[in-house]
Amino acid sequence: GIASFGPANVMRSDRSLSLSEDPPVTITAVDTAERITALADEVAGLVGRGVITLERSHVVADALSDAGDMVHLSLHVGRRHRISGKP
Repeated sequence: GIASFGPANVMRSDRSLSLSEDPPVTITAVDTAERITALADEVAGLVGRGVITLERSHVVADALSDAGDMVHLSLHVGRRHRISGKP
């Protein structure tokens, strides 16, 4: 359901979110496998908590569509998560 217990075992509800709170964030990037792999290593060093995924990708319409094999990186961090001390 909407209400759940987070890692701190505190009852929370998405219904109570306000603009003053730090919402969860998902960041994505698509590029060549070489560049995304280097980025993934850097991101993994910055975040201590969160989910990082790498997936094969096919760009349908973009300047990079002829670049060959592409990789999609996703990073999801939860509420109140800090990277280098910043939300």
